[in-house]
Amino acid sequence: MLRMAGPLTDDLPKLYTVTEGIEVDTAADLNIHFPYHSLVEDKDFGTGKHIAVYTHCNPGALPELMQACARADIVTAMSFEGRQELLNFGVDPKKVWVIPCAADNFSYRPRRVLIVGYPQPNGRKRESILLDLAFQYDLTAFEFYLAGDGWEHTAAQLAALGVRRQVVDSVDDEILVKFYQMADVFLVTGYMEGGPLPLLEAMANGTKVLSPRFGYAADYLSDEEIYTDVADLMKKLSDLAEPSIYNHQLARSWSWKDYTAEYALLLGRLLGESVDLYPERGMSRYAQLLDVIDEVKPKSICEIGTWNGNRAIQMLQQAGKFHSMHRIHYQGFDLFEQQTGEQFVRELSKVGHPLEVVRKRIEATGAKIELVAGETYDSINNMKPADFYFVDGGHSEETIQNDGERVSSYIDEHGGVAVFDDYYHEGQPEGMGCNKLIDALDLDIYEVTPLPALTKAADGRLIGMVKVRQKDANIHLQRRAAQAGSGTWYFANSSYPMPDMLRDYAPSAPGADGELERTTAPRSEPPPETNAEMAG
Repeated sequence: MLRMAGPLTDDLPKLYTVTEGIEVDTAADLNIHFPYHSLVEDKDFGTGKHIAVYTHCNPGALPELMQACARADIVTAMSFEGRQELLNFGVDPKKVWVIPCAADNFSYRPRRVLIVGYPQPNGRKRESILLDLAFQYDLTAFEFYLAGDGWEHTAAQLAALGVRRQVVDSVDDEILVKFYQMADVFLVTGYMEGGPLPLLEAMANGTKVLSPRFGYAADYLSDEEIYTDVADLMKKLSDLAEPSIYNHQLARSWSWKDYTAEYALLLGRLLGESVDLYPERGMSRYAQLLDVIDEVKPKSICEIGTWNGNRAIQMLQQAGKFHSMHRIHYQGFDLFEQQTGEQFVRELSKVGHPLEVVRKRIEATGAKIELVAGETYDSINNMKPADFYFVDGGHSEETIQNDGERVSSYIDEHGGVAVFDDYYHEGQPEGMGCNKLIDALDLDIYEVTPLPALTKAADGRLIGMVKVRQKDANIHLQRRAAQAGSGTWYFANSSYPMPDMLRDYAPSAPGADGELERTTAPRSEPPPETNAEMAG
């Protein structure tokens, strides 16, 4: 618990007076309970707000957990699996918000490649294959351990190429056992071998082996452990390192700073205070997306500019207050790791993140996810209609025009609400931003609303967002309201026919389609999603 509370006590004092203790501070505006148990006892909890931190529920402790959740204004879960547990217990989904812990203070350990032997005068040990690897491939994920006499020259060449390497002069059995057991893979490099004996020693220690097909390798190794040339060796090394690299990228894609910023977002919205713990991040600007989602209650979200997935997860969590996650569809567009240096500069972009890492993070929400990689000049053709669009991809006017035209055409045809980021109020870079697109919209057709929160960038740019919807969009709002359980719909001489789903629930339907002035159905018709349904 101390490791979870520590980042908050370090940084939240930028916005609040923060104290620590084992008892509830009844004078505080808000208490965060690490974990929820301190919300269970019968005592004075003061008049402030409470956040209960849920980690797990021990056998027999469910009544206490439910009591704490009932008293809490917000319940934070460490994972989306934890969120699902809370919903299954019957906790109100509107109270629950997932804030994972982080591990960005830990670094990747390169995979250790061990070579044991003595370079020969005739080059039979083929130590040159290491230089071939270094010249042709990125070896930053590896560290080479060269055990035996005579490796100094090769080690110096590898060092000059930026390859991690260590030379181990002594190769007695005691030392060799330690190196065999710490190695991720034992590499045989020679052109020809009768054995070699170190191959058997590595196998005896349970170490993975890669070797050309000769000697013991031909007798004992599988095809997956035999390499034929430099390219094949690099592929097998990459296959070895790939799972650890993926885990490293996934674990470090969320930081303790993200964790603290997320708590600041919850605190600020709950208390009506600033959410800008780190002003350079523009959280108050992005928090407006959650307000729009409260208004729209979307079951489908399309985001252009998924980046690292943080915004997608926030939007899905907010939509998950109104619908069970497995009923929500999310489609995201980005360059991901395909991003080139030219695109980075041209679009005033952030560095892309690996698609599979982003996919795994967003899929954890339980929503239905589709990620589309590539420039939206082409990939936009894969866009599906959505209830809510967030356009924050490439920042050039040309790219925004391309993206905005597709979004506006879908709003025209299917309804929905869009929010465009990067509307510049000051300091607009030449050829950048959505100003040109937004300022050209026909105000007889579209309702264009600048959102109030602005971000002041270090270079003087004043950046805002703009919300866009059709002016005659009541039909789409009514459909969303009906699906979310609202009982009131308005049709005032609408040019749209009354949809069948609304006709079924209306107590009466006087006149022709679209002439219903106001009708209120009971709350139970159509029924809102219950907690059980939300739990899925």
